[in-house]
This record gives sequence, C-alpha cells and structure tokens, in this order.
Amino acid sequence: MKNFLKKQYVKIILIVGILAVAAYGVYYGLQSRQTLVYAEHLEDVCVTVDGRDLTLADVAFYVVYEETKVEQQAEIYNADNTKDYWNGHVNGIFIQADAKKTALGMAAHDDIFYNAAVEKGLELTEEDKEYLENSRTDFWMDLYDEQMDNLPVSDEQINESIDKMALAQKYQRWIAEQNGRTYNEYDWDGYDYEQLVEASHTIEENDSVWNRVNVGEVSLSHSKVSYINGMTDQEREEFQQQQKENKRTLLGGFLDMLKGNNNEDDSETD
Repeated sequence: MKNFLKKQYVKIILIVGILAVAAYGVYYGLQSRQTLVYAEHLEDVCVTVDGRDLTLADVAFYVVYEETKVEQQAEIYNADNTKDYWNGHVNGIFIQADAKKTALGMAAHDDIFYNAAVEKGLELTEEDKEYLENSRTDFWMDLYDEQMDNLPVSDEQINESIDKMALAQKYQRWIAEQNGRTYNEYDWDGYDYEQLVEASHTIEENDSVWNRVNVGEVSLSHSKVSYINGMTDQEREEFQQQQKENKRTLLGGFLDMLKGNNNEDDSETD
C-alpha cells in the first residue's frame, strides 16, 4: 500500500511540474509577442554595441525619424489609408520590417562612429554646425502634428541624438576619405561599414525587447495596428486557441497515462 501511495504522489508531482512548465511556455510565448508601449519601456536595453547598452530612449530619434520618412512615402501611395503601405512589401521585404531594421541599424551605426569621433578628438567646424542646424530644422519641420504629440522622449533628448548624429557623420566622412571610399559605402547598410563591423565591432540585438517594438506605431497611430513582426488580431486569437488545444492535449495524455498506471497498480494490489 505504501508503495502504491508513493507512486501516486510522484506521478502527481510530475504532472503538476510539467503543467507548470507548459503554462509558463504559453505565458512567455504571449509576452514575447505582445507589442510593448514604447514610452513605458524607455530604459529597456534594445541593443548592445561594443559593450555599450542602448535603451529604447537612446534609439527613439531613429525610430521617429524612420516613421516620418515611411509615412511620407505612405501618403504618396495611399493618403486615405497609409497603413496599407506600411503593411506592404517591396521585392519580398516587408516595409514595416525594413523600417524597423533601418532604425536600429542607423542607431548602432551612429553610436559606433560617434564614439570613434570622440576618441579621435574630432570636432564640428562652423560649417558642420550650420549643416547640423539645418538638419535639425528639417527634422522638426517634417514631423506630423500627431508625432509632436506622441514623441516617446523629450525634445531635448531628440536634439541630443541629432547632435551625436552630426559628429558620427563627420567621422563617416573622415574614414571614407582615409580609405579612398565614398561616403555612402560607410552608411549603416554600406559594404565597407559592414566589413568594418565584422572585423572590429559587435552589435547584439536584444530580441526580447526589440521584437516587441512596433515601428510605425510609436509616434504614429493607424486605424489598425500593423503587426508585421508581431501578430495581427486574428493571428493572436489563433495562437491562443492553439495553445489551449496543446494544453488540453498534454493534460489528456498525462491523465491517460495516470489512468493506465492506476490500472497496473490495481492489478498489482490484486
């Protein structure tokens, strides 16, 4: 009798443990796909560049900048419903996903070149500063009213990022001249920049944070959120339903196993 009770106790503990793991898997799956509210997660690290952690606040300028550029293109495509453009794709690449990749790519690129410029002692000339102010003015003038109301960070933080970008651009001009290459070849997606990163730098994206950022819906808001890198409402419902079915199947399997073992134990006691 004692052996029988002991076996039953072990089985119960085993089932509870496995069900707990399964429940956590469902919860983690939903959490990892759930779009985060950008302004509420500004201190979350989204990428680490050469050991330096960049938070969502650090890359906010690039997200807003890219949202502005894509929205301008979207208005040309369909001014009445710009989300159609965000949800579209060109040459097999989703536009929203490309905007997201571009924003983080530019942020990492400028962080590398800004720190290189500081280390080298580069400073902005009066001509550079004039160009900087023109770029700053263009950025603020191009923003939609909605974006002005929904900036995830302060104006000062945006301007600080623009200042750093200017110094990063100066270093980009310098390294291109030093190596006899064009400026564009050291853009964030340029061949020479990619070779430089591969040889001398590390860029590690924090998927648990960045995967939950919905570029296109940070400073803008469309009638239907475009979950290109996340889930549509229908996909979310299907995912949750599938998880429920998996849980029922798992539970049913263990109950059958328990029932079978009970039959064996009963036969032993007989």
